[in-house]
Amino acid sequence: MTILVCSDPRSADVLGTAVGGAHVVAHLGALRRHLSDSDDELVVIGPDIDLAAASEFAAAARVDRPALGVVLVRHRVDTGVLGQALRAGFREVVPAHETQRLGQACVASRALSEQVRRAAGLTPATTERRRGRIVTVFGGKGGAGKSIVATNLGVALAQSGTTACLVDLDLAFGDVAVLLGLFPERTLADAVPMASSLDAAGAASLVTAHASGLHTVLAPAEPRTAEHVPADLVTRLLPLLAERYDVVVVDTPPAFTEHVLAALDATDELILVTTPEVPSIKNLKLTLQTLDLLGHPADRRRIVLNRADAQLEIDADDVAQMVGASVHTEVPADRTVPLSINRGVPVVLDQPKHPVAHAIRRIAATLDSRPEPPPDPVRHRSARRGLRRKAAVR
Repeated sequence: MTILVCSDPRSADVLGTAVGGAHVVAHLGALRRHLSDSDDELVVIGPDIDLAAASEFAAAARVDRPALGVVLVRHRVDTGVLGQALRAGFREVVPAHETQRLGQACVASRALSEQVRRAAGLTPATTERRRGRIVTVFGGKGGAGKSIVATNLGVALAQSGTTACLVDLDLAFGDVAVLLGLFPERTLADAVPMASSLDAAGAASLVTAHASGLHTVLAPAEPRTAEHVPADLVTRLLPLLAERYDVVVVDTPPAFTEHVLAALDATDELILVTTPEVPSIKNLKLTLQTLDLLGHPADRRRIVLNRADAQLEIDADDVAQMVGASVHTEVPADRTVPLSINRGVPVVLDQPKHPVAHAIRRIAATLDSRPEPPPDPVRHRSARRGLRRKAAVR
């Protein structure tokens, strides 16, 4: 858990959201009492806390509790503040208005704390925390609203108190950054140099935080960079993220690429997005047939009918009859969705009481449970090899 030291309720609310949720205490005395009975790894000291007192705490923690990360937030960061923070042993100093950067600093600090604890023998090599659930969102046809479902689902999970990370595996044309209004300062392309040796700290360095508390790993900003991202990177990255988050949501391109196949090997739950049009349903049926060939378990699939409309001739029952599998959730059609896209604000944030937001939250509510054991990669290997020789299946 993150401990936030802040006496101003308004600042505490903003900063708490930026770090993905925190236990708030009003002063350093309360912080010391709390830490005496806890093994928390991260403290964020708000801008209203006296710098000298905060520096004294950080200096003592560096000696007495080296695995504890202390991040300092200031309204103004100048050379004097940076110098004092460096001498005291703060891990990061972040301006109060840069909430996205604060979230990133916290992710990096937690990863470093884990490394320190393991190096000191304070925790076993295998973490005691249960492995998070990996949820892949896929659609065999572009334009079905797959990325909209994935981004809103990630935000809904984060809002519910679940620690969540959204990975954009549509490497050439990913829209997660645009849909969330994020600037991709770091992306999956930054992981290429460390692909063969990626660890928890490296995975944490890729994360960009959203104001909702959702963490993201974004697709490369330039499509030409995508070809340099190896599929093996996905194989290493997703389990590392699952050690850190309750749920990892994976957005994908509309094709069985090498990267998608690697994600499927690690997936606990597969959400298949379609719309009530014949071409989209035809592609859903082909997708289900391909998954059967891959040996992917049918009981780990959920069909989401996006843009469901009672005025159309095709409803959820028709879809189920056409593809031979039932529809798990219907997300209604509404012009609110394109408006939210243009604003870069997900519907679950922009209009939390809207029927679309309610539908997404129903999906999210079913995902915050203990995951089943991950699929055995060996089980899919022979089928995947056949697909890999073809490079991609559409």
